Amino acid sequence: MKKYNIIFLISSISFLIIIFAIKLLFYYQSQKTAYIYIDTATFATLQEMISYSKVPEKSPKFVFWYRFYPLKNRINLKRYNTIEEIAKSKQPATLDNDLKKFYNLHKKSNFILHLNLNHRNEIMAVLSVIPYSKIQEIHLYEDSMGRMALPGGLNNLKIFSKYREKTIIHVSMFERVSSKNCEKDFYCNRQKNALANYKTIPFDLENTAASLSARDKKKLYRLTGFDYKKYKNYFKKHPSIIFLTGFWDNEAKVDENLKYLKEIRSGEKQFLLENKAYNWFYKEHPHQGKHSYFDENLSKLYPDMIPIDYNIPFEMFVLFGLMPDKVICINSSVILSVPISNILIYIPVKNYRVERLLNEKIKLENK
Repeated sequence: MKKYNIIFLISSISFLIIIFAIKLLFYYQSQKTAYIYIDTATFATLQEMISYSKVPEKSPKFVFWYRFYPLKNRINLKRYNTIEEIAKSKQPATLDNDLKKFYNLHKKSNFILHLNLNHRNEIMAVLSVIPYSKIQEIHLYEDSMGRMALPGGLNNLKIFSKYREKTIIHVSMFERVSSKNCEKDFYCNRQKNALANYKTIPFDLENTAASLSARDKKKLYRLTGFDYKKYKNYFKKHPSIIFLTGFWDNEAKVDENLKYLKEIRSGEKQFLLENKAYNWFYKEHPHQGKHSYFDENLSKLYPDMIPIDYNIPFEMFVLFGLMPDKVICINSSVILSVPISNILIYIPVKNYRVERLLNEKIKLENK
């Protein structure tokens, strides 16, 4: 009997040693790669967050997401081995030094960088700190949906010519580049030629949603402040319509936004509603955030309208199938992420480049 007890004890100890060794191996492997995520906008940040949600918790991470600071209010930074840059401005004076500290902590690691292609200052800050030999991959994202197809969208790509073999570009509206008509369009053809030398990954909301596990989704909800249950209750129980504001830097532009809304709710464009009853929502553009003048005047005009947090990427609603029935959008590329069947009206306001892309999207979806 004692013999069997000894054998059982040895087997148990051996099993525990193996489990410990596997965990230790996994830990050291996770430490071999360090991650840097930097963006000061919203669309690129969302894609970086999707990557972040899939990375092993123990892997060291440096994060600077200006519009979502501070992350410590949403996730346990220590648990996810994350250092967050203090983001009180879009270009904090401490960024260079903090990147150097992070690099010095993980000199033995290789680095995977996640950057916004349209933000040159942040790109240069990272590349000046992390040596070429230590860079494993560079992931580049667009500043907004369809951005690479617009003038200036590819201007910074030349910076990465020496990193070409390490660079991966995430491209929205990728079907434009692969369409037969691309060569007839100057910007599309320019984009196609520039991307030909790089590895590309199409960014598609539907396929991205399918790639996320239940755990990934929960992490993404926390990172973005997205309350799935609340929005499901908002948009799935009753017919709904949302008003997405455009950019504004003065009260005249706010008044212009309100004028368009009045035309649709109670003016000459009211026929678009087809006499249907909707629950009304509005979401201010994350670029300027909450605007007291707009909120006060909107509440006087239409006190029934319910605000949606301006900082939540609208693509989250598309990603997780919680789209309002109809969308009114003023002068924002976010409209390019909305299914055509959900668009009530898009108002370009002197920026017709997004409208051109929208027309292309309509043609592609109607094929």
